[in-house]
Amino acid sequence: MTAKKRSTGNPRPRAGARTNDDFLFGIIFPLFAIRGHLVELIEQSSHDLDVTPTEAVALLQLMNEDMTVSEISHAAGLQRSGGSVLVDRLHARRLIKRTPDARDRRVVRVSLTPGGSRIAAVLLERLSSDASDLLRGLGAAQRQRVVLGLQRLAQLQVAPQRKPDRPRG
Repeated sequence: MTAKKRSTGNPRPRAGARTNDDFLFGIIFPLFAIRGHLVELIEQSSHDLDVTPTEAVALLQLMNEDMTVSEISHAAGLQRSGGSVLVDRLHARRLIKRTPDARDRRVVRVSLTPGGSRIAAVLLERLSSDASDLLRGLGAAQRQRVVLGLQRLAQLQVAPQRKPDRPRG
């Protein structure tokens, strides 16, 4: 009787097997690990500030620029209806304000209030310290490449390129 080999949970192909997905496996699993670590950091950073991790992500995103409800939904990983609920909660607590868009009055832009800015600044300070710890094993040039690469990935995610329609058959 032979013992079954335990699964490591990593669906990488067996050694020697060639796949076009090797590069993707090298990206996807590290990103999942980093995402999990960031979720934990946001949970730890936000628990005593009376905001949920999702609210914390929205407040941090709004530090850069005013956003629409759709943009906040996307940044927080929510469906549009979930983004509306999130914005309603933050607005009710006076952490954000709503303003009609100057070019299209049907669009509502969301921005931080002074109270929301204070909480976001505390979150950013805490997360900056944690991010520094995360990158401490890298040299300055490596850190710069990681930062630039992640910024580019984020840009591509925000403005994904349209894929050509597949022929039907």
